[in-house]
Amino acid sequence: MKTIRKSDKIMFVLFFMLVIVLSPLTFAKETSDDSFGKILADYQLITGFNGDLMTEKHISRVEMIAIISKLYAAEFKDYTPPTVATFDDVKTTHWGYKYVEFAFNKGITSGKSANIFGVSDSVNYNQVSIFLIKALGFDLKGIQYKTAASEIADAYGLKPLIPTENNQILKRGNVFELLVKALLMEDVYGVLGIESLTQSTVLKETYISRSEAVINTPVALYIGSGIFNIYYANGDLYTGEFDGSSPKGNGILKFADGNLYIGQFDKGKLQGRGMLQGHGIFIWSEGDYYEGEWVNDSYNGLGMYTFIDGSYQYGEWVNDLLVKSTDEVTPEQIKAGTAVASKNYVVHLIGSDGLPLNGISLRAIDETNEVSYNLISDSNGNVEIPKIGEFAIVSLTLGENSAYQFSISSNTYMVTTVGIYKKGVTYELFK
Repeated sequence: MKTIRKSDKIMFVLFFMLVIVLSPLTFAKETSDDSFGKILADYQLITGFNGDLMTEKHISRVEMIAIISKLYAAEFKDYTPPTVATFDDVKTTHWGYKYVEFAFNKGITSGKSANIFGVSDSVNYNQVSIFLIKALGFDLKGIQYKTAASEIADAYGLKPLIPTENNQILKRGNVFELLVKALLMEDVYGVLGIESLTQSTVLKETYISRSEAVINTPVALYIGSGIFNIYYANGDLYTGEFDGSSPKGNGILKFADGNLYIGQFDKGKLQGRGMLQGHGIFIWSEGDYYEGEWVNDSYNGLGMYTFIDGSYQYGEWVNDLLVKSTDEVTPEQIKAGTAVASKNYVVHLIGSDGLPLNGISLRAIDETNEVSYNLISDSNGNVEIPKIGEFAIVSLTLGENSAYQFSISSNTYMVTTVGIYKKGVTYELFK
């Protein structure tokens, strides 16, 4: 049976610089001196107060329009607003009068109604997306306001790193991110947005390199109970434990291409937390999956590679290669009907001395089918988990008062896979 080496598909980038996202549930540290706001300030698109860019404050509609109007420096300078205000809430004496009239004349905004602009209203994700895409000259006919941000993200690729609801009120920092990204886009004429600010090749190249560096910096968001979400520019999402610079401990990494890893991490790698071995499951989008020990992102130690047809290879792996097979079900056995599907999945519990552990209380949750079982290991150290369907992901939790822990995890939570022909897996426990 031929072993397919899949580790070349485990290609994800884990940067160690994390952007601060200031909110009540956010914890991360900024180790880069650059930010979206600083870039825009250097290109004189935004200003702050005494050096504070006020990224956590909301931004009003008139402030947003003032920023966008600066993208048309020459036109705006030569523009003469009408002597009679278009909107009742933006009088000729208002500081933002020229900005609003200019944007109205350009077709960037039509106001909230025929005579109300909504000058003090905070902008939401829908509105900012519409303003920016219109500023690039694109016609948004057919786009529904309630879903505008999502539609624009799909059509033009303009979206924030952290998923945001269409009607979410945005803070200045969120707006800065979208504006920086919009200036990296081509307008309706195929001209890069940043060219509206400068024709200098050096300044344009500097803007592009600085912007891409900040865009490609992952953002960590604390979601509670010691767990973080880390968002990556390529669409990958990590959920789990985090040491302040990279994934470390137990976590789940959802790849943008549909692949999934559940297990231990150390410095961003698919391996054990400070131990010689780690346990994890990698599930490829096409259906194959590997469960077992990892070191430095490769299969190392005991593990089982299962193919989409249910056949598998179990044994000792070294750098993704099976060097000693102890059990397998081949495609030929499946076709011939000689491979028998197992009715239950056995979890074998042993101590650090290799001997079976009797009377260990274990809760198994079939996460795929949403069924749970409270089990106790028998004299052979076995607990049998009923099978439902051909594939499942099962989480295992020791009792709260258990004197034991899984040796491959410093806490009591682990996961394992259940396949139609798979019979079981062995876990080592220690006191």
